[in-house]
Amino acid sequence: MTLRNTILSALCLAVVLVGTTVPTAAQNMTDHGPSANAEVIALISGVEEKAAALAGAMSDEQWAYSPMEGVRSTSEVFMHLAGANYLIPTMLGVMPPEDFPVTMGPEGPVGMEAYEATSDRETVMAAMDASFDHVRAALAGVSADSMNDEMNVFGQTMTKRGFCIFIATHLHEHLGQLIAYARANEVVPPWSAGDGG
Repeated sequence: MTLRNTILSALCLAVVLVGTTVPTAAQNMTDHGPSANAEVIALISGVEEKAAALAGAMSDEQWAYSPMEGVRSTSEVFMHLAGANYLIPTMLGVMPPEDFPVTMGPEGPVGMEAYEATSDRETVMAAMDASFDHVRAALAGVSADSMNDEMNVFGQTMTKRGFCIFIATHLHEHLGQLIAYARANEVVPPWSAGDGG
């Protein structure tokens, strides 16, 4: 098979996969019909499912794994996902719950290191569950007619659409980190175990 045919085959597969996620995404409704962010919400739900699957597949020892000093451990990455799901939507005007222990200071989040240090499985999983519900609700609340509005994000100008995509991209970046941690510990991600790992 030529490189061109390989690329075309991959693109066709991507179209099929996207087509299968859109109906699920359309279930994310606002009072006025499907959310403008339905596809982004579906991608984020996919991250949640895979992160939870990895959490269940890894032992307590593997939860404590870090590839080197100064780099987040597995459990800290799970809590980083949760924290980000609360903090990043503040740029859309959606505030975290009152009991969320991290605040935004002039130089960044205050209390995030202590928040991420939580490693109790039940606490971590509950934090992730609630945070993914929060970020989905925040995205569902973005109106279709505001998607081209510009906003400043970490010193860069982007549209609100681009920012919503950034939220999903950030979560996928850390999902990739968790997959790398799992592989380093000889844990096969559960969703790929049946296809040769």
